[in-house]
Amino acid sequence: MVTLRKLSQDHPDFRLVMKLYNAAFPLQERMDIAALIELNPATLLGIYTDRKAKLFAGFFVVIEDDLMAYLLYFTTRPELYSSGIDGQALHALTEMFHDRLILLTYSACSSGNDAPVRELPRTFYLQNGFHECPWYVLYENSKYGLACSEESVDTVLLQHLLHKLQFFKSNFYTHSHT
Repeated sequence: MVTLRKLSQDHPDFRLVMKLYNAAFPLQERMDIAALIELNPATLLGIYTDRKAKLFAGFFVVIEDDLMAYLLYFTTRPELYSSGIDGQALHALTEMFHDRLILLTYSACSSGNDAPVRELPRTFYLQNGFHECPWYVLYENSKYGLACSEESVDTVLLQHLLHKLQFFKSNFYTHSHT
């Protein structure tokens, strides 16, 4: 079982977030976490185990408003990958935002040597209750799949998401698979 706690830059675990962030995400995918938190509506949520020590296990960065929550970053400590903490954390996030649609992107599949590794996030999200959307996202020549917590998402809400993301990534586009 895990708990989620809102974190600020002043929280003692913020340095653990940054260390994990720098290790987990390639440089070309990183944004300034501190700036994201300052610019609201981005929220940094620490993932903690409910065991006796309540250890820092990972984090989420979520862009949210009254209509939706967009999962921008999510990772857990590497030594916890096979412990089930990541699935529990994602469930806790869906409970926290139960009244809103949750959207996320995942690495698009490739036909190269890294195809099995790039398929893991997609499989994880689909096994944990998310549904593939009929769109994909292009960001700096990379293609990402889009998934949501509901079986379908209407075009108006998708446009709302894209409008929010334009503030953070000016070249973030979505196209229908059709």
